[in-house]
Amino acid sequence: RAAPDSSPPPFTPLPLAIANFSVSGVDPSAGVEAARLLRQGLAGNPFLDLKDSRRVQDLLAANEQQILAGRPGVAATVAGQLQCRVLVFGVLWAEGSGPSFLQMIAADCRPRVARLAVTPPLSWPAETRAQQTLLLSALQAVLPPVGRVLAVISTPQQTDLQVFPFAGNPLKTDATYFAFHALAAEPGLEWVEFLPPLWAGAPAGSLRTGPQRLDDVINAKPEAGAEIEIGDLVFIALTSQLTAVPGSGRLVLSDPPYAQVRREGEVLGLTPLLLPAEALPGEFTLSLPNYERHSVSLAAVPKARAADQIVLRELPLIGTIQVTSEPAGATVVVDGKEIGKTPLRSPNLPAGEHTVSVRLYGYVVAEKKVAVPRGGVVEVEFALERQTRSVRVISQPEGAEVTWDDEPAGKAPAVIARTTVGKHTLKLTLPGHAELIQEVEVTPGDKPAEFTYRLERLVGKLRITSQPPGAQVTVGGKPRGTAPLELADLAPGEYQVTALLEGYRLAERTVVVKARETTTVELVLSRKVGSINVKTVPAGAKIILDGENRGTSPALLENVPAGEHALRLEVENLRPWEGKVTVTDGETTQVQVGLLPLQMEMGTRPTEPPTPVTPLPLPTAEPRQFEGSEEPPTFAELDLSDGRQHSWTFPLLRPQDAAGSPAEQIRVDLQPHADGSLTLALQTRDPLPAEVKVEREDGVLVIFLPGLRAAHNPAGVRVHDVAIHGVRLRNGATDGGLEVAVTLASGAQFTVSRGSGPARELILKIRRALPLGNAKMVALTFDDTPFPGYTERLLRLLREHRVVATFFVVGRKALEFPTLLRQAAEDGHSLQNHSLTHPTLTQLSPAEIKGELQGCNEALIQVVGKAPRFYRPPGGQSNSQVNRIAAGLGLTYAGWDVNVHDYNTPEAQLIADRVVAGTHAGDIILLHDGVVPTLEALPDIITRLRREGFVFVTLDRLLTPSR
Repeated sequence: RAAPDSSPPPFTPLPLAIANFSVSGVDPSAGVEAARLLRQGLAGNPFLDLKDSRRVQDLLAANEQQILAGRPGVAATVAGQLQCRVLVFGVLWAEGSGPSFLQMIAADCRPRVARLAVTPPLSWPAETRAQQTLLLSALQAVLPPVGRVLAVISTPQQTDLQVFPFAGNPLKTDATYFAFHALAAEPGLEWVEFLPPLWAGAPAGSLRTGPQRLDDVINAKPEAGAEIEIGDLVFIALTSQLTAVPGSGRLVLSDPPYAQVRREGEVLGLTPLLLPAEALPGEFTLSLPNYERHSVSLAAVPKARAADQIVLRELPLIGTIQVTSEPAGATVVVDGKEIGKTPLRSPNLPAGEHTVSVRLYGYVVAEKKVAVPRGGVVEVEFALERQTRSVRVISQPEGAEVTWDDEPAGKAPAVIARTTVGKHTLKLTLPGHAELIQEVEVTPGDKPAEFTYRLERLVGKLRITSQPPGAQVTVGGKPRGTAPLELADLAPGEYQVTALLEGYRLAERTVVVKARETTTVELVLSRKVGSINVKTVPAGAKIILDGENRGTSPALLENVPAGEHALRLEVENLRPWEGKVTVTDGETTQVQVGLLPLQMEMGTRPTEPPTPVTPLPLPTAEPRQFEGSEEPPTFAELDLSDGRQHSWTFPLLRPQDAAGSPAEQIRVDLQPHADGSLTLALQTRDPLPAEVKVEREDGVLVIFLPGLRAAHNPAGVRVHDVAIHGVRLRNGATDGGLEVAVTLASGAQFTVSRGSGPARELILKIRRALPLGNAKMVALTFDDTPFPGYTERLLRLLREHRVVATFFVVGRKALEFPTLLRQAAEDGHSLQNHSLTHPTLTQLSPAEIKGELQGCNEALIQVVGKAPRFYRPPGGQSNSQVNRIAAGLGLTYAGWDVNVHDYNTPEAQLIADRVVAGTHAGDIILLHDGVVPTLEALPDIITRLRREGFVFVTLDRLLTPSR
């Protein structure tokens, strides 16, 4: 069959010979008429080559009995004489005066094939057209079996089958073949006058085939148990269910033939097509290229065969083209001729191939090849592509920001590549100049289009006054003189205006200057004031500030101008106290005085001589060494109170060196930290064995090192430290291993790790939690860290005194000197946020404030892997905006309680005295990194505060007492 909706393929015609039919009990002319009707129905069929000569009729008539008897070789001989492949004839008979019957026979006479296919008895109608329908439908039923037969070749050993596909219908799918023993002659008969129904067979096997050509042969073997003999009729079906040739149905004929027949989208075949009775009634559609589709309703045929001749109407030789484009309005050109604009529908276009193109200004011409069907409509859609051209934009002066169709395009001169042809919006903006917005049109062209514009410069005036007058004025961060003043050269925009006057707080205002206008701003300055909190023992002292009576103690003196003031405290019968008090803007200065009796006025107050402060040298590069020796009466002693790293080296033996001199050494490194912890590392010349074991037994940490022995047994060192008391080496009893026993202080905990270097040293971190109880806790804090050359000394001092502190870190310096901060973190100090570059945060915009605080956060995470919890703004200057932004970053403001201004105090003794005098339980002490007098005063501060019962903790611990 042909493919759906296409012409039949050009297969080689099948030579076919049709005989006059054999008759029995009917009018002999019926056989001649049947043959004529059959030839007439098959006329023009390209699959068949009918033999209609007198010789054909005579030859078939002469051999009719032999062909029907199925004698070997007879059909092949007749076909050879006629030069055909298939012989078609039949039998017409009547039983007495009853109805007449027809049985169709087809003999396949190709080389190596001699097979018959026969229909069951079919009722012979009286009407001529019905007879032609019956003949054609019977032939449709009998030819496929003829074309799909098996040659059976039997030997004593096996039976082989050979498939010969029918011309024009090669097998294209799995096939099931059946064999029937139906051609055997009945006893006593010369030939079979009429053949019984042949449909009671059973399947003999199945065969899978691929697409085949005419006369291809496929060998196969029948299934086990199949009994197929030469002479059997073999029928191949495309189903495993055996189906008889229909006894009744409707033959669908078309003019012209080979129209495709469909029912509800299912393709049934090509005309002429026999529709079985069970397929009727129904709605069917016939289609053929270049012809109109035809729908027909076919009724059922209850007992006989029927035929329907359907004439298809040929489609006209013209068609319709429908053209659309996006965007619409394009000119349509067909075969070089303009026919209109899109959307366009053009009927009466000759069928065939045409060239269709569309043209639209600003778009690339698009073209398609289109096949217009006869009588049909073809839709052609075009999605047009915009034409492009480069554009160069120039501004005078240069540097203007270029915006092209609301998209930024850089600074002028700017090149905009591949912009579309047509109208566009251009905008030029340059600070201090009028904004230019222009609609421009880009025309088609090969060279870049160029647009040049001169921008108008804009300025405004700003008149500034201050109360009181004389304040120093800055505009946009630049000093501009003393108020009152007038600035006439400002570009339009927003400016931060500040006024500063000695003794007054900074006044600031955000001012918008507009082009060609004068803006006036008055800045009112408020005096810098603070408070003095006066406490005396005993209370009730008369307070005289700058010669003015301000009440009696205790008292909080508010709104005191910032700066230095003279304070006098008087109580009857007690010695008056006089001193200078410095008031800082926005802060409260604490004054606590104990007044002495008058009788002590002439005496001298006994004082302890100040502890001499010796300048601290930087740590040396080489640690101090202690060599092992013969078994001593007492072990050597190591004092870790100086905070330095100490190393103890001892000779060892490998088991193979037991009789010789020591070939190995073990080194014990001990590094104390400021927070009371200790790092102990074991290292040998060769890598330590992987099987090292560490166990804890009653306060002793025992390390087992297999494969090593002490040259002197035992050996050890006593240690003065809060974490451990000693290290001892001894040889194991039998396994030749070395035991390193570390005596831990009470409550000490440890962790074990292995080094990543070639030595693979064993590292123990030992920490002893120091009980605080109800101790008076204070926090030492150092601002502006790190300072190379100073921070090292500061860390060593804190390590020697076993004091932890809190460092407020400048982020930029942290990234520049990360080693110092990692050492501080290793020693247990707390690292917190002191901004990224140390600016005055209250003078920055919100975005700049966030950048400073977040930048320092990220720097600390990068250097020590931990984000800060607190922040201290440089100079302590903060406001609600700074605090709100900091809180959004997870930071809490950390101020201070004791500030002695050490960076402005040249004497170490004075720094120490002020810190000790002003410190109370829970206070935060503010000092600065990089100040030499502070380094010199620090040992005295620590010693004296410890003597008074104070305990040093980090800011985290002080502000979170429950932790």
